[in-house]
Amino acid sequence: MNFRNLNSLVRQRQEEFRITLPRAGDTIYGQVSPFWNGLLQNRQNFLEPYEFNFFRNPGTSGTYGIGDSKDVGDDKKLFESSILEIVDSYGIPDNVISEMSEPFLGSPTVLPYRDNLFSQNFLKSLAAAWRVRQILNQQGVSNRPLRVCEIGAGFGATGLALHHLLNIEHYTIIDIAENLYQSSIFLPLCLPDRSHQFVTNSSSASLACYPQLNFSLPSFTDALGGTEFDLVLNNASFGEMPRTTAQAYIRWIQDRLSENGIVYSLNRHNAPGVTGVTCLSEYGFQNFHIHSLSPMNRMTRPQNQIASEIVASLKRGDVAIDETSLDAIGDLIMCGFENQIERVIQLTIHDKLDAETRLALHQIADFFRLPKLLDKYGVLQQNELAILPEIKKILLTVIELVARLDAGPTQRKEEVLSMDLGTKMDMRLRGLYAEREMERGEENWRRTLNPIREYSHSLHGMSERIIAQGKRGFASMFLRDLKVSPQVQ
Repeated sequence: MNFRNLNSLVRQRQEEFRITLPRAGDTIYGQVSPFWNGLLQNRQNFLEPYEFNFFRNPGTSGTYGIGDSKDVGDDKKLFESSILEIVDSYGIPDNVISEMSEPFLGSPTVLPYRDNLFSQNFLKSLAAAWRVRQILNQQGVSNRPLRVCEIGAGFGATGLALHHLLNIEHYTIIDIAENLYQSSIFLPLCLPDRSHQFVTNSSSASLACYPQLNFSLPSFTDALGGTEFDLVLNNASFGEMPRTTAQAYIRWIQDRLSENGIVYSLNRHNAPGVTGVTCLSEYGFQNFHIHSLSPMNRMTRPQNQIASEIVASLKRGDVAIDETSLDAIGDLIMCGFENQIERVIQLTIHDKLDAETRLALHQIADFFRLPKLLDKYGVLQQNELAILPEIKKILLTVIELVARLDAGPTQRKEEVLSMDLGTKMDMRLRGLYAEREMERGEENWRRTLNPIREYSHSLHGMSERIIAQGKRGFASMFLRDLKVSPQVQ
């Protein structure tokens, strides 16, 4: 890449956007949430050529919301350390790391990783791309040139990493204008040997012969034709869309996925400030053949919501996934349960639930629908409920700590923390216990957190800082994930 190419492509895209945006029109695919409206108002969009050369530098805020962190100081150092720990957990081979070359375009801030240099955002995108490659290998889809569509691609880092890891025939991105502007410049400059087009109207969207890189505004989603996709992926944006928009994309995927194609979704639900999907079944993945559903616990901050990773293909046979059970599983994933629900996930997605387990999951779904914390507490105290025993004990403990009902949690602390919780629930529960202990003036609250250090120094440090601030951060997190508004708790 040289500055002449950058200047030329930026000017070309600016003209295409100037002509296309006024006639694109509003469709359900282009609706954005209040959350994203706020992000877009607080960053630079549609940058000039000289600005684009620095758009990935945190100082410009050009990728705020889709790129590198704006954090500074000790929090930033802890965050960067957690990124390295997360990428380590993906098991990416040394030769892939050594051969991967992150472009300088955008002037990112880089950090050392295994004898290479990467920005934190590119490292996260590389890990996501490696995960997608693993899944395609497992499903037997990666042994041919792939037709790929990414919905909500940010500035294109995952797409670039996938081009290094897979044999891609053509790659189509659908995104809102402010992000599509960035990816439609970044990827063609980083992959100069691949042909590209910016979709400017419905006729160009329906071309049977796709260039190798295609960039489409949401308005032309329904018009994209002439091919089926072997892979459609969405990483962390369905959960940030209005509910009807996310659902419309899921229906569109059903029409555009090839017979043996794979849809990959890594998304949360009940996201604050989004007015989007509030329970897992609202996405509509029960209308697909779900190969796997699992919590994605590789997260960068203790308080982050836990996303559900879904791998699916077109529906085959007469498997009927119970929607209420799916919702219960989604809410348990969001709270941090992992080891306790592995079996019921498999039973649910393969339509093999026995009556007792189905009843338990339905009761858990009813529990999450209750708006008040003490109402939830009353339900858990009813002995006749069929709720799975370990889950019931942990939920009781959480509610009692959040509501400052100390007797029960204090008595069962060692019992609960010695359960096979999984790292994320272990960290969350320890954080909640330590938070309450600090409020009571107990000096041992840091000892409660010490075991977190065994699996993550950065998460341990973040947890200590959250508690030291005295803002009940872990309690607020559980209120959110229990679907309790602070105003009605």
